Amino acid sequence: MRRIGLFALALLLLEGPRAVAAQAAQPRAHASLEASLAGSSVLESTVGFLGMAGLLSLDGRFSFGAGGSLMLGPTTVESDGAGSDLDLRLAYGGVLLQLKLVGSTDRYLALRALVGAGNAKIEDTVYGLEIGADNFGVVEPEVVGMIPLAGPLGLGLGVGYRGVFGVDDVPGVGPSDLAGPSAKVRVSIRTN
Repeated sequence: MRRIGLFALALLLLEGPRAVAAQAAQPRAHASLEASLAGSSVLESTVGFLGMAGLLSLDGRFSFGAGGSLMLGPTTVESDGAGSDLDLRLAYGGVLLQLKLVGSTDRYLALRALVGAGNAKIEDTVYGLEIGADNFGVVEPEVVGMIPLAGPLGLGLGVGYRGVFGVDDVPGVGPSDLAGPSAKVRVSIRTN
């Protein structure tokens, strides 16, 4: 019994400094807020989106949070009838999950996915009357790269694809019209 105790004490003395050093080397929890501008395909046209996101990481590798995007201005939907064209407005948001593939807290390459819901609305361009609206589901996977700027600021680029499902009540618009590739430029501020 005494030998086991001495062995455990020796192991503690030898491994103790390594364990403390390993614990100190582990990344601390941090949070980040991001603002983004994106170009994306909607109705076979390129439109702009303004986005916001917040992420929290407890271990330095996996992050979770929430985010959303709002289309900057309406895009035109051609009317089938003799009437005027229609405006499409679009917004979506949801839960964000991110997994860092390589890098550190402020410089990394990661996989990110937004899973949530959105709203599409069609309005008459002349009178501004709502013609139709529908809520839909959205899944947007993305590859994200981030580099530090100054202090807590970072600059990032992302390339992804917005998948949409469940659009039924918007005249002249289906899921494939709202789905499409996107490219984003983002600025983040993080805490340590």
